[in-house]
Amino acid sequence: MESFLGWIGQIVEWFGLFIPRRIIVKATDELVKYKWDGSVEVKGRGLRWYLPFTTEVVEITVVRQPLDIQPTFFTTKDNISCMVDCVVMYEITDSITFLTKNYDGFDSISECINAVLCKKLRAMTFKEIQESETIDQELTECASIDVESFGIEIEYVRLQNFTKTYTLSFVGANKPSI
Repeated sequence: MESFLGWIGQIVEWFGLFIPRRIIVKATDELVKYKWDGSVEVKGRGLRWYLPFTTEVVEITVVRQPLDIQPTFFTTKDNISCMVDCVVMYEITDSITFLTKNYDGFDSISECINAVLCKKLRAMTFKEIQESETIDQELTECASIDVESFGIEIEYVRLQNFTKTYTLSFVGANKPSI
C-alpha cells in the first residue's frame, strides 16, 4: 500500500520546491549559493532566504578549525621506516574557491599535507627529525605554500606522533606439510 501511494509524496515534494526556505547562518559560517544561471554567491551571517527550485545552498564553517591528518608511513634519508601523524589548524579564507576548485576540499587538504610531510621528512635522517626544534615551523611554511590555491590559510602544522616502524615476518614459521 505504501508503494502504491508513494507518488502522492513525490508530488507534494515537487510543489515544495516552489516554496521559499529560510536558513539562519551562524557567525562562524558562510552560505554559498549555487544559482540556476551558473553563478556562485557568498552570503554572510544572518537570516537568509532561498528558493529550492532555482538555488542550491551549502553552509560552510570558515573560522579556525583543526584537521587531524591520518598516519603516514615513509622511509627517512638513512633508510629507517617511520610513521608520522599531525594536526593542522586552518581557516577558510575563500569559500567559493574552497568549494568550486576542489572536489572535496577536506580530502584535498589532507592529501596535500601528507605530500608535504613525506617530501620534507624523507629528505632528513631520523636523528635530524627527532632533534629538530623547528620542524613544525618548517612544515607549516611548506604546507602554506602548497595550499594557497585551495582558498585556505594554514595557521600551523604540528607533529603529534613520530615513531620507527618495524616489519614482522612470519613467512616460513609454520610450513604446512604435504
